[in-house]
Amino acid sequence: MRTRKEMQWLLWKYIARYCLLAGGLVAYIAFFTCPYHMEQIYSYRDPRCLEALQALDQQSLVLFDIDDTLVYAPDVLANVRKADLDWRFFVRLFWRFPHLYKRSAREEVASRMLLQAPRALIEKEAAELINSLKNRHIPVLSLTNLPTGALGTIPCAEEWCYELLKSLGITFSSTRADTRFTTVRDHPRAPINETGLDLNIRNMPRYRDNYPRLYKGLICTNQTHKGLVLSAFLDHAQSAPSLIVFFDDTASALQEVGEICAHRGIPCKLFLYRGAEYLGQTFCQTRALNQLSRLIRTGVWVGDAETDATLPQEGPDTARTHTPDPVFCP
Repeated sequence: MRTRKEMQWLLWKYIARYCLLAGGLVAYIAFFTCPYHMEQIYSYRDPRCLEALQALDQQSLVLFDIDDTLVYAPDVLANVRKADLDWRFFVRLFWRFPHLYKRSAREEVASRMLLQAPRALIEKEAAELINSLKNRHIPVLSLTNLPTGALGTIPCAEEWCYELLKSLGITFSSTRADTRFTTVRDHPRAPINETGLDLNIRNMPRYRDNYPRLYKGLICTNQTHKGLVLSAFLDHAQSAPSLIVFFDDTASALQEVGEICAHRGIPCKLFLYRGAEYLGQTFCQTRALNQLSRLIRTGVWVGDAETDATLPQEGPDTARTHTPDPVFCP
């Protein structure tokens, strides 16, 4: 006769075993039935990247994200994402600058920072790579979350981005007429996908009273689902690429594009680009608040080095550090 403790132990043992089996089954199904696959790279010189691009034909389509995929800002605050910031930073920020609760005030400050903070290529080879693809008459475009229209003191965000990239030696294929995407073609009925998007949505979501836009080779999603905007672009171009290759530093964006490609029956190769992690950037709250304070008071952006020279030597005050994972380093 088993004791009560032995029966409880056996019960938990069987529960744990079945949970492991169920988890393994779910992982197996997700891996082997997923119609797309992501590969993680740290450089465009990665043999897997070069092999994929070398095999392309003129019916293929290559897409690049911009921030942390092609370019970055040496000044950390100008490069950091909102999602990477600690909640304590926002408490300190709004306590010192309560007017930033208004979106218009935040956009004005952000636009001044964007206009003045320098930008650089993560890899100089990226411009050469894009030019070589264009020379082979392979369409190369950007698929970026960039907002469209006016942004603070920037009259046209997409035009500012185009000129910035051009100054760094990057221009994309612009054989298609510039357009705004307001609707999506009605596709065969499909269930809501893993990212919660109804693939049969007909009206493109608006953000800040603007729509996604194609501008001189830049597909600007205006903070909208990248897969949905890509689908609208393919409809506009009346194009069915033989293969889509997409580089992005965000896994969710790659998933969005992968799901749309699967929905439309287009093969794709998705690369999770992690080259920005070699930059070794560390976000410092005290430095960032001082930079924002001077920018709000004087309208002038002050870089990291100059700001650090005026700060007292204190302990670490960081929210994010880029460090490469040695397991995936080439």
